[in-house]
Amino acid sequence: MFPRPQHLVAMLLAALVAARAPAAEVRPVACVPVESEGSPRAAAPPGPLDTALAEACAAALDRVRADPALARHLRRAYAGFLAGREAVLARPEARLPVYLRTGRQWFDALDGPRAGWAGAWISGAGDIVVAPRPDGSFTVRARADDPVGGSYTCGFVGVGRLAGEVMEVAWDTAEDEDEDDGADGWTLVLRRDGGLLTLAQRRNASPAPTAPFCGVHGSLEETYLPARVVPDPVTAWEPASGAGPGRR
Repeated sequence: MFPRPQHLVAMLLAALVAARAPAAEVRPVACVPVESEGSPRAAAPPGPLDTALAEACAAALDRVRADPALARHLRRAYAGFLAGREAVLARPEARLPVYLRTGRQWFDALDGPRAGWAGAWISGAGDIVVAPRPDGSFTVRARADDPVGGSYTCGFVGVGRLAGEVMEVAWDTAEDEDEDDGADGWTLVLRRDGGLLTLAQRRNASPAPTAPFCGVHGSLEETYLPARVVPDPVTAWEPASGAGPGRR
């Protein structure tokens, strides 16, 4: 849950995660397989896994068509995955099949438009799970990882309370073995934006220069889409125990 000390500077995140890239930088695209021209690794032309990713995107698009903003963001997410494919090819130690398989699972997990806060929400780099509590508050669990560079991990478990049209989330000391504020005073602010959920990090009066619940340059700030389940993290690494940064 807490940042691993070996994490380095985040690389290529803006290109990898469409939810965090402005529309002017990553434009929505149709769910079609990536083109082979310009690929930096000639040994990795488009193949069946690329087709499967495009088909999963198209199926997800059918589920969200009732919400134009959600559909537009999904297509932008697909453009981000295609940009991430090129980032993977630029790193010889990364594994394109792993990235494409986990990307396909990500699109398979997407759900249609949703009312309310409860449930799973996902971005290209992480997820949020919101669960109601008996007292009217919510348990909020948020995490994120750098899909390609393995440069950071973020983890936040908090208690969310509605304040007008937003949900303010404070660190849950009951989940902390030391009963301490592991976020060092930082809080999260969740906001519904049509069929989407946006997350902002609030420093408050914390002296910490960066979010203490993330690795170097990591962030939970994203736009998240509704999901039926939380998929395995999108990654370009083969599962391996005791491996280097980014490996699981």
